[in-house]
This record gives sequence, structure tokens and C-alpha cells, in this order.
Amino acid sequence: MNNVRVELLRDSGSSVSVVRSALVAPEQYTGKHVTCLLVDNCVKNCPQAVVEVDTKYYKGRLPVVCMDRCIYDLILGNDIYEHTSERYEVKQRQAEGAERIVDMIFEKLRSGSMCQL
Repeated sequence: MNNVRVELLRDSGSSVSVVRSALVAPEQYTGKHVTCLLVDNCVKNCPQAVVEVDTKYYKGRLPVVCMDRCIYDLILGNDIYEHTSERYEVKQRQAEGAERIVDMIFEKLRSGSMCQL
């Protein structure tokens, strides 16, 4: 990430990608903040940045949420599919019987139709 080797976690349960704040240059911050609902039901307002990522899961510029204390330097969430739109499409929907809106990932099939993952 940003030409620095980092410890990576691919988190299929996360809707956003997260990076350790210490690895982000000041000019990479967007000035925006993202409200995150964490696994313990804690709500956190975090700054957003755009970083350069080169992994087997994703390569290119990626908007990320910045946190001071992370268990990994870079956590790739399901938003990587949104930015790799040739194969996947992410839509926010309210699942049947659910109270919250969730990200639903669809794989684009060759026929032009989509299959929910």
C-alpha cells in the first residue's frame, strides 16, 4: 500500500476497507468522514482517504476508512467489489425481514444477468 509492504486481512464481513492512520499521507485524506457501525454495535466517525493498493484481491486507488488502532495495517472489505465493477456490483438493499440496510454483492454473469453472492 502506497509502496509500503503491509500486513493485510481480507474481511468478507466488512462493507468498507480500513487502513491504519499512520500509513496515510496528509494529502491522501479527502476531508470527508465515514460513520462506521462496528461489530460490537459501537458507532465510530472516521476520516476517509484514498490510497494506492496492490494486492491479489485489488489493485488501484481505493477509498478507505482511517483508524488509529487496527489489528492489521490494511483490511480489505467488500467495497473492493464496488470498485472492481467489471465482475461485481454492490447494491444497498434491505434484506427481507431485516431492520437494517445491508450491502448485497452480485456477480455479473456472462449472460448479462446477475447472481447474488
